[in-house]
Amino acid sequence: MKWVLEQQRQEVSQQIPGLVAEDLRQVLQEAALCVVQSGNETAKLAMLKSRFMDDANPVADLLKRAQTETERTEDKALNNLLTAFYLKPGEGDKTGSVEFAHKSFGEFLFAERLKVAFEDWTELDPRQRPRLNDAAVARQIYDLLGYGPLTVEIVDYLKELLFSAEEGDDLARLSHRLHQFYDSWCEGFYIDKVPGDNLPQSKMMQLNAAEIATGVRQVDIHAGLNVMILLFEMHRYGQQQDDETSRWALHFHPCGDLKTGVLDREKLLRIIGYSQLIRLHRFVATVGRHLSDANLSDANLSDANLSFANLSQADLRAANLSHAALRAANLIAANLIAADLRYADLCAASLSHANLSSANLSHANLIAADLSSADLRAANLSYTNLENILFDEETNWADAKGLETAKNLPEALKQQLGLS
Repeated sequence: MKWVLEQQRQEVSQQIPGLVAEDLRQVLQEAALCVVQSGNETAKLAMLKSRFMDDANPVADLLKRAQTETERTEDKALNNLLTAFYLKPGEGDKTGSVEFAHKSFGEFLFAERLKVAFEDWTELDPRQRPRLNDAAVARQIYDLLGYGPLTVEIVDYLKELLFSAEEGDDLARLSHRLHQFYDSWCEGFYIDKVPGDNLPQSKMMQLNAAEIATGVRQVDIHAGLNVMILLFEMHRYGQQQDDETSRWALHFHPCGDLKTGVLDREKLLRIIGYSQLIRLHRFVATVGRHLSDANLSDANLSDANLSFANLSQADLRAANLSHAALRAANLIAANLIAADLRYADLCAASLSHANLSSANLSHANLIAADLSSADLRAANLSYTNLENILFDEETNWADAKGLETAKNLPEALKQQLGLS
């Protein structure tokens, strides 16, 4: 990206005198934002122009100067600027749209745009107070993240940008600000505001003006779920650190409250239900792959759909997962000590190296589940369906209860446990 900016800047500077590399990077980041939020790899030029309406914006000033000096329209000046940087007119579109010639350019630049915002949110004034207040941060969160689900590629770029450069204090402040937003979002603080102060509605209107169909609930739900992705990823990064201070500073429990510290066991379950207002299984489709190492201990997730979710190494101690759908879920090395898994559907789930000691698996469906090296000491397996399970000599069945009533117990396991 640095090479693109430096090599192409000289050519563009002849058309728009005064442009510097950072101006160009800002234009490209905003273009990437528009393309990503449009959802179809192209963005209307008018949408990009609207993001430079502020007279204080240096790029807006440069475009106006280019219009005067080159006798081109503002659209033409902006279009020339974009096409020099691997953007091209939208294919088959005659109404003025652009797209990145390489999709990965747009994804990386959007991740950079998010990183710029994060730096603003964590910046302190001379008195060591946040430069931006909570309302300003919330407005930017809806603007940047209220469009739809963050893709895996964007999150991966963002993690590289965040975790390779950010200082621990900056990450801790970012986690704190995101958690503040999250707690307010969970209470419906933003969507319940009157028109004019309603941030989800304002973002909806902005997207609708760019011919991007969405609604107030869609904006609100996506903003909240995307913030959850960021909090879960920062929590996972924190758990990988050696010092306890970093681990605690980035800690996130979706049922916790930043101010009171009180655990609301049903909080995540309500979020899962709320997200289904816009599409069935929206939560697991959006956030499910980012739950590795998550702390979900004591959470009530009864009847929740977490099928195909990545819950590897997640802390699910004493969680209520009764009747939950966990088909093909990745629960490798998960901590499920004393978890309630009655009637849970764990068909084809990966439970290798999972700690299921004292877990209640009565009537659970474990057909084709992988229990290699799993710890099932003192687990309740009454009427559990164990058809075609995978297990090995490291699977610990000591003091497991109810095996005599378990369904479809493999013959090899019966012999191993002396039940045949």
